Amino acid sequence: MLRAIFTSKQGLGGLFVALFGAVWWFLGLWQAFDFLQNNKPVLANLLDSFWGPLLVMVLGFVILYRAVSARWPASQPPETETRVPIARAVSTQNEAVGKTHRDPLQVEEETDEEFLIRRCREVAQRLFHFLDEQGYSRLEDPNDPEIERRDDRALLAYNRGSLRPEVRNLLRRLEERGFYRPETLKSYERQAVANPLSLDAIERIANLLNEIGHDW
Repeated sequence: MLRAIFTSKQGLGGLFVALFGAVWWFLGLWQAFDFLQNNKPVLANLLDSFWGPLLVMVLGFVILYRAVSARWPASQPPETETRVPIARAVSTQNEAVGKTHRDPLQVEEETDEEFLIRRCREVAQRLFHFLDEQGYSRLEDPNDPEIERRDDRALLAYNRGSLRPEVRNLLRRLEERGFYRPETLKSYERQAVANPLSLDAIERIANLLNEIGHDW
């Protein structure tokens, strides 16, 4: 209530009027305003009377009441009545968008399953091509220092490029559809697929995707 009085012009005005009436009532300050008595005899006589200062105080308290009541919670418009329908509309719109979402690479006549199988073959070929570019071979010695340095550079390129997020997203969607079951792999194989730390692990992912793309 005090905040409503001291933070609004109406509240401060009402407080001033009420205090002015009270001071006039108790101290008789009208004697200091002789020029008003000379120029405004009707107002002067009213304020000098018994009821004049009392009316001024009542007017001040009325203004204070209006300032305070305007900021009571009951006088504020309810926010939930307008926010809830908006939230429901947004949620409904998002659900509709989710139901009609199609991957930009998906052909119009293609089902989601057919699209995922085709993407397995395409991503597998990109991985094989990436391995060829890096000069990878199954017969190489993984303990060779030159091979280790080459693998470090290749893995850096793989992690910074678009291949890794593309592979991760594809594996996630395959698992959701039941095409990829990590529980059927051995623990070290699951770790290699989830977080490849060598070109051999990337080849393992390529073989896995190629196998899914041709077996289903």
